[in-house]
Amino acid sequence: KTTLAQLVYNDQKVKDYFQLHLWICVSHDFNVSEIVRKIVEVGGGNCSAAKELQSRAKKLVEMLSDKRFILVLDDVWNEDSGKWDQLEVILNNRENRGKIVVTTRKTEAARIMRSKYMHPLGKLSSDECWLIFERIALSGRTNVEEGLQKIGEEIVNKCGGLPLA
Repeated sequence: KTTLAQLVYNDQKVKDYFQLHLWICVSHDFNVSEIVRKIVEVGGGNCSAAKELQSRAKKLVEMLSDKRFILVLDDVWNEDSGKWDQLEVILNNRENRGKIVVTTRKTEAARIMRSKYMHPLGKLSSDECWLIFERIALSGRTNVEEGLQKIGEEIVNKCGGLPLA
């Protein structure tokens, strides 16, 4: 999920179109005030003096005002719609012209965020998993002794098509 988002984020057409490029790793703690602080800082601003969400939100709205921006919220786990609503109000200020990309492994998180488009990623085939394993663990060597190859194939099978595993 993250790799696919990185490909979009780093695409030259995306870089040329958006004035601001913002990438935030969210993970388990969906603290709206901290997320807003991170966005402001990644965008080149400073809100270390602003401790309250309202002050941080004001800085974020000013920073995003009249700019085309892409914001990636990577690895979102939040299933609390109230927290998303709070962040959405700040990000969807009428002057903002941004796009938000969210990566999550939780379908419920994407639903709560009212995603306009979801692209669920399936598991990889055994052959695809083996190619990744071969490239990373075996440094791309194709001539591997039989014992090592068998161990590698067992590892690939245990990963169940999940590239992160």
